[in-house]
Formats: sequence, structure tokens, C-alpha cells
Amino acid sequence: MKALTATLAFGLLACERVVYAPWAEPYEALAIIEGVDPVEYPVAVEVPPNVRRGERFTVSVRTYVDGCDAKGRTQAENRETRARIVVYSLIGVSANCTITRVYEHATEFKFDEAGAASVTVVGRSETRGIVENTYPVIVR
Repeated sequence: MKALTATLAFGLLACERVVYAPWAEPYEALAIIEGVDPVEYPVAVEVPPNVRRGERFTVSVRTYVDGCDAKGRTQAENRETRARIVVYSLIGVSANCTITRVYEHATEFKFDEAGAASVTVVGRSETRGIVENTYPVIVR
């Protein structure tokens, strides 16, 4: 039994993070929007290139989590000609960690001024850390 306990303790220390610990509360972290394999887990953000002034439009962001995690909140800001969407995951909510789950975060925005505008998406890359991708939008 001592050998098993030592092995488990070493295994937990060797991990970058404990993905599921029944004694710990789930926590929120930036969601993964860019996976290690860009073919299997591509950045998937839908931003319309053209929108009508004063009309709502939807921006959607695909996030990837392992089975231990779940979809978190979506934070959105909309100011004049700039919009920003930050996506989160809930880490450590389940013990079923063997599958990858895909979630869509969608938010509506509206620009009231004609001209050039932008939407910035903030999330996390599995290889590069925090990423902010900005997409141009023409408001007509």
C-alpha cells in the first residue's frame, strides 16, 4: 500500500495541473481556442466581415476542453467601433477526462457608427499561452 500511495503522490506532483480533484472546487480559466494540432483543433471564430449600422450581429467562438472541464462564461464588451469577447472554461468539474469536448460561445454585438470596426477574441492557445485575435469589420 505504501508503494501505491507513493506512486499516486509522485504522479500528482509530476502533473502540470490536477485536472480533476474531487476535494477541490472547479475554477475558471481562459478557454482554449487554439489546440496543439491546428488541423484537428483549428481556431474557429465566426465574425461577419460586413455588418449594417445599428443592427445586431453574432460572433461565435469555438472552444476545446478535455472531459474534466466544461463551458464557462462569455464576457463581452462593445464600445463604439470596437468589440471584445473573452471566453472561459470551468476547470475540474468532472472525472470523465478521456474525451475532448467542443463548445460554442456566441455573443451579439452592434455598431452604431459606419466605417471600420473590429472584434477582438481573447482565449488561450495550448502552445502559445494567451492569444488575442482581432478581426476587421466594415460597418455600412
